[in-house]
Amino acid sequence: MTSRTLTTPFLLCLLAAPAALAQGAPTPRDGQGLLAKATGYDAALEGRHGFGIYMGGTKNLGTATLEVRRAEAPATYAVTARMSLVMGPNRRTGTDELLLDERLALISSHSTEEEIRGGKTSKKITTTRRDGDAWVREVVEDGGAPTTKRTGAAAPQYWDVPIFVLFLRKADLSRSGDWLLHGTRWEDEPHAMDIRLQVAPARTKVQHRGREVEVTEVRIERVGKDVSIFRVDAQGRVLSLAPEGAPIVMLAGTDEEIGADVATAAAGEPGVESPVQGIRVYLEVLGKARGVDALDTIMDWPAIFADMSKDNEEVAAIGAEGLRSVFKQQFSQMDAPFDRDQLELALGMAQVEMDGEDAATATLVGAEDKPFRFVRGPRGWRIVAVPH
Repeated sequence: MTSRTLTTPFLLCLLAAPAALAQGAPTPRDGQGLLAKATGYDAALEGRHGFGIYMGGTKNLGTATLEVRRAEAPATYAVTARMSLVMGPNRRTGTDELLLDERLALISSHSTEEEIRGGKTSKKITTTRRDGDAWVREVVEDGGAPTTKRTGAAAPQYWDVPIFVLFLRKADLSRSGDWLLHGTRWEDEPHAMDIRLQVAPARTKVQHRGREVEVTEVRIERVGKDVSIFRVDAQGRVLSLAPEGAPIVMLAGTDEEIGADVATAAAGEPGVESPVQGIRVYLEVLGKARGVDALDTIMDWPAIFADMSKDNEEVAAIGAEGLRSVFKQQFSQMDAPFDRDQLELALGMAQVEMDGEDAATATLVGAEDKPFRFVRGPRGWRIVAVPH
């Protein structure tokens, strides 16, 4: 599947803003230098590579798989990449057939994508190939006339996520620092796109599906487009990849694992001493006076999910943990909408109406039709519904 297909769930969840090379940064080295030992066909890449696609790292939304085999000359590797993603009533599937050379650069690709959204089905077929000194891409949408684009972009070409997964399997990640590969952005007018790989200088320990492993983190930036973080184990296997700062992650696993939710520890019983204190914490997070993790002390995520998912199928599809991650992501990316004095003024005018001893409704001036609802538990008050 193309980068566009495989990263569709990332785009649904506030993909990080386009990035650019830092001004004054050292010139990256040629990324193919990471493949000093890449000659001929490597049977270690052969076989099936599977990933589950998760919201919030726990709620399964779909799967992505790569099947690698030996290709006929002039190609070295033939790769079949498949993706299936479900978000509420919406569904996207895709299949790519890629031919790669011995250094994992693209020779050609054929992609079929199908999407069901709002009850309407759309289909796109994309073919990309080398033609002399140029690259040519042909797109057919819903059986219409083909659209062809041509560019004189340099070879070798790297731009698809499946290529990065295999490239990192072969790369010498003991060679830390900045590296540069080349790709193409197929927009209205296709143009060259740098792909910057930043290899961390040391391994770090992370949790992967309930076990601790050492990984090398590689930051891959398709310059001007997006950034993803890949975690690679000592054998070169990509264990996870995720867009920088987004709540979606892809986790490697067995066929059984990649289609299931990831177990998570049960939530504790946080709380605050009053509904007004709960509103304070909420607004202080919004105003950047507290970190987003403070939301966990006041939000009853399962209750909020139950409330919001009643009339929103896409919320229902991501689960409580997914909703928690989206909230935190949105709060992190927002600019503070008010200063400290405005926050104190809003709190001073907040209205709280009790509903018995253990429930309350709180509103802010100017938003009386958008209440917060609170319930008191063993350790204090928690928000069970927010304005939406």
